[in-house]
Amino acid sequence: MSRRGVSQISENNLSKQLEVYRRTLGLNPRDIAARYELSLELERLGSYEEALAELRTILKFDSNNLPAREAILRINKKKELL
Repeated sequence: MSRRGVSQISENNLSKQLEVYRRTLGLNPRDIAARYELSLELERLGSYEEALAELRTILKFDSNNLPAREAILRINKKKELL
């Protein structure tokens, strides 16, 4: 299989993952694990603002969530390097 074919499969899988996380959050907006995983996928895609929005929502539900706080710092550092 070509690299392009592998890339398309990966993009399709990622798209499906994002859809699952968003559907889960539609049913339960307070699902912190799903929201965090969604933010990680968005970060991998380079959708930093969307990822940050999800992480900030996590902090609204759990202001002491250390993984969300660390992810916000990490993403902000990435944004500074752009």
